[in-house]
Amino acid sequence: VYTQSLDREAVARLHLEREMRGALERNEFRAYFQPKMDLRTGRVDACEALARWIRPDRTIVSPGRFIPVAEESGLIGALSDAIMREACWKAASWARSGHPTKVAVNVSALQFRNERFAENVLRVVHHAGLAPQSLELEITESVVMADPDRALRIIKPLREAGIRLAIDDFGCGHSNLAVLSKLPFDVIKIDQQFVRALERGDAQGAAIIEMVLALARTLNMEVVAEGVERREDMDFVAARGCHWIQGFLFGAAVSGPEFAELLRRQAGAEISAEDAA
Repeated sequence: VYTQSLDREAVARLHLEREMRGALERNEFRAYFQPKMDLRTGRVDACEALARWIRPDRTIVSPGRFIPVAEESGLIGALSDAIMREACWKAASWARSGHPTKVAVNVSALQFRNERFAENVLRVVHHAGLAPQSLELEITESVVMADPDRALRIIKPLREAGIRLAIDDFGCGHSNLAVLSKLPFDVIKIDQQFVRALERGDAQGAAIIEMVLALARTLNMEVVAEGVERREDMDFVAARGCHWIQGFLFGAAVSGPEFAELLRRQAGAEISAEDAA
């Protein structure tokens, strides 16, 4: 049933899409970096690059607003490419400054459908002067499982070049474990909805986390738990062999210069999860 509110929503969405096209041309989308703590060392040795829209008046548009529009309009490919380029250049500059850090970048379904995806990624890494092993590509479970044979063909040259591969949102889709075991992934990311389940005392969520960690041990893969906001949750996953955590317990996503400062401070003195929180 048509209502005026539907018309207003459509107009607002169209206006936001036009704004986004201009913002991409003006380079208003920036990479912000959320720290990842290595539970084995207690250090920030990695981060995830996340898209942020910074308007000229310095207001920030929520990703919850622009990401859905980018996906529906097809702009997500150009946006993801821009974030990957900035992330690689920033990580290369940190390495040159004596603070080598792994940076993870999300891969959109539109990017992954491009037959020249691997070639494009390797070109960006080469131009930035980044060591391939410092880049980690996060590919969602649903994208991989849509066509596992094609996925293997696309990611094989990336893996051979030394780029790390992570399967994102694991457990949220319909995984074929036999297929996943044949794909050359290095990392499994535990989706934050399962970490949130720990806060609610959900036994099923805890069981899923334990299952993922056991699977990762069998496949010799590392595990990242995202959305960690409480020390109890960190202790839970750490006791069961999780390798990395990210979330507000240890820090929100910050700009490139702010993250560089975090690395410099860490080089001078260790930062604990309690201090960062």
